[in-house]
Amino acid sequence: MKTGTVVVLSETKNINELAKKTFYLDGFRIDPLKGVIEVAEEVHQIEPKVMDVLLYLILDLGDVVEQEILFSQVWPKSIYSPGSIRRCITILRKIFKDDNKTLIVTHPKRGYSLQGKIHFPDKLLDQAVKTRKKRTTVLAITTMILLSCITIALLGTKQAPQNIHVVTASPLTASELHEDGARFSPDGQYIAFIKSIQGNEHLGHIWLMNLESEQEYQLTKEATYLKSLVWMQDGKALLYVSVAQKGISINRITLNMQTQVSSIIEVLNLPKLTWISSIAWAKSNQLFYIAKHKGKYSLIRSNLTNGEQSILFSEDDSFHPYEIALSKDSQQLAIFALNQKYNSTVKLMAVNKLTTQDIKETKEIVLGQNKYYGAWHPNNQSLVIHDGRELLSLNMQGDMKKIAFENYQYLRYPEFSPDGKQILLTRQVLDEDIWLTPSDNKALSTKVINSNTTDFLASLSPDGKKIAFVSIQRGFPQLFVHDIESAEQTLLYDNPKQLLFIAYPVWHQSSTKIASALNQRPFVIEFADNAHTIKELTYSKGIPLQWYFNEESLLMKNYDQGNKAYAKLSLLNQATTTLLSSIEHHAQLSNDNELLIISNTEIIQANFNGKQPVPLATVNGEIIDHYPTSKGIYLSIKNQDTLSLWLYDFSSKKINKMSELSNDLKIWDVEKNNNFMLTISRRSEKDLLLLTLKYGD
Repeated sequence: MKTGTVVVLSETKNINELAKKTFYLDGFRIDPLKGVIEVAEEVHQIEPKVMDVLLYLILDLGDVVEQEILFSQVWPKSIYSPGSIRRCITILRKIFKDDNKTLIVTHPKRGYSLQGKIHFPDKLLDQAVKTRKKRTTVLAITTMILLSCITIALLGTKQAPQNIHVVTASPLTASELHEDGARFSPDGQYIAFIKSIQGNEHLGHIWLMNLESEQEYQLTKEATYLKSLVWMQDGKALLYVSVAQKGISINRITLNMQTQVSSIIEVLNLPKLTWISSIAWAKSNQLFYIAKHKGKYSLIRSNLTNGEQSILFSEDDSFHPYEIALSKDSQQLAIFALNQKYNSTVKLMAVNKLTTQDIKETKEIVLGQNKYYGAWHPNNQSLVIHDGRELLSLNMQGDMKKIAFENYQYLRYPEFSPDGKQILLTRQVLDEDIWLTPSDNKALSTKVINSNTTDFLASLSPDGKKIAFVSIQRGFPQLFVHDIESAEQTLLYDNPKQLLFIAYPVWHQSSTKIASALNQRPFVIEFADNAHTIKELTYSKGIPLQWYFNEESLLMKNYDQGNKAYAKLSLLNQATTTLLSSIEHHAQLSNDNELLIISNTEIIQANFNGKQPVPLATVNGEIIDHYPTSKGIYLSIKNQDTLSLWLYDFSSKKINKMSELSNDLKIWDVEKNNNFMLTISRRSEKDLLLLTLKYGD
């Protein structure tokens, strides 16, 4: 095997030419336009960036491609991060079954080379390689200079958000455990963060890391489900949120000499709450948070010294708060909310002016259709905001700048360091695959959808022949349909605005229509003559839950005019009829179109016009999830340490046990006769990333 020499990459025009052709690599069929690699009966749909990495390696076949140059070509507007390349190489080796790393060879501290044989019918590759041999290393030097000069927007000033240079992006953690929710200590010497325990990503401990020595210290003794944490302004204590079946508690860790725990005590017990936002710990021991109170999301202030609590604002038709962020000087509170049009907005409020009237009168800054979250800069004049994918800067006047941080992973909890020279965040890599699992456990499960990224929200057509699902294989959610017999996949909804929420797809009983929603904006896809059409339901706002039987109507979780309710939407006359104003529990339809409410323990027939609801079935245990069919509603029920599948039968109106389930089984859907289920396998990584910044043009 030849090791090759270090060379620079091909010109962009040759990559574009190569990307238009189908060719073969050691028996693998490569179709760049479709983003597909095929061999035998296997079809692998891969992300565009993974395909780009492969194409650049092919153009420099046999030669070593430097990591930094490869990164600059595939991610031209991003800061150098070798982890992105390593991830693409890992995906390609998995597809090519290159366990011995002889096809894609690693050259330590240099780069990678591709050593396979290419079959290229139209000889485009030969032409491209000849072109490559004529290049000089001038392009490499130029590319590195351009990469080092990339500037991105993060900081806001009174005129416009100021540009900032990102000098480095350094991983702080890279373990198999989940590290999340990190926060700088006030002096910037430490970070506190949540680390999961082995074997359970949902339970974890609070840890400290010394940023200079990278020494880590575990602070808590009992692993719990941890929501968020925040430092006291003098750095001598931490507050963290713990969620359990009995409710939510807020606990205080008092520290001696920064790393030694003096005490851990519960400072606030909230037994009636099931959800809480991030918490903000202000001066005078005041705590701010958003929680659901009497059915409404409310901004609450708690005095941790005397225990007094007050509701400052409850959601109304035009302002639905979901997150807060406190400025470093504790003088301003950013309240993130959805407005009447269900766009994400933020109001920047003075902490001493948080009355209902003040909040209503403060002008909102519209951020966009995705949900945004944020954190303040230490100058208290700007924020970094994000929607899980993009980072932006926001100043006090509402001016925003998009950060050139190209990213296929989920971003969480960005925070500035106390001196404003760094940003700390969580980067999550998520890979979910969809399986066909026989319900009788007599045969092995079969993986049917695997794009090496997140494939989820799988919905089985009533005839059992197709699977509708959402995939992030191109960096943002899109809706696909998978034919079970032929294994052919078709893109149904391409999401041209690249918004981040597509609702679970629900099938019509005829298996010829699908209803879903993009950020609460519903649409219907109809199949006919090997094609499909999309109809946007612009007259409605909400999420389709189920088609009515033998009617052209949808059961909706409705969001019209800012009100949340279960409603019936007629597609014939475009009329919306409110069925139930409370959406505390789940709703489904019986086969005679009666509205059924599914709580944690029972199924209830909802009645209207002041009539009492009618209990239909009570379960022994907790209903974890439900899967409606024309025959009845399948229920996954947990009783102590066991999980089982049950059926509420529409004909008998009784609930019957169908089978035992493994405790770790995650179900998306169940075939109406319980012949098989759509299940999910999941791999998740959460690591902490530190961005180092330099101010200037």
